[in-house]
Parts: sequence; C-alpha cells; structure tokens
Amino acid sequence: MDAFRYLGLRTAPFEGRPDPSFFFAAGNQDEALAALRYAVHTSKSCAAVIGESGFGKTLIARMLAERV
Repeated sequence: MDAFRYLGLRTAPFEGRPDPSFFFAAGNQDEALAALRYAVHTSKSCAAVIGESGFGKTLIARMLAERV
C-alpha cells in the first residue's frame, strides 16, 4: 500500500509540480496569498513574493492564477 493512501490521501502530494489542492493555509503563506489577491483586485502595477527555497512561492502563484 502506498504511504499517501495509508494517510487518507487520494494522490501523492509531491509529484512533479506544486498542486494547490494540497495547500495548507499557514500564517506566512496565507498572508502572501492575501497580499497578492489584494494587489490584483486593486490593479497594483507590481507585487512580489520573496522567500527561501521551499516556502511555497510557486504554489501560491498557481493558487492565485486559479482564483483570478
């Protein structure tokens, strides 16, 4: 049995590109997503998310693209 199925997941969480369905709204990531959504909805000309490797920047960008 696959470990992800043992944990109750339908698909493996770390396969290839980041998958927004596995997003967990922790403090910094949730704040970054909210700031980007605000920037889009208020037509700001520039917004940036800066963080260390593994922070979830690509995942946040994919989530923003799906929601806008």
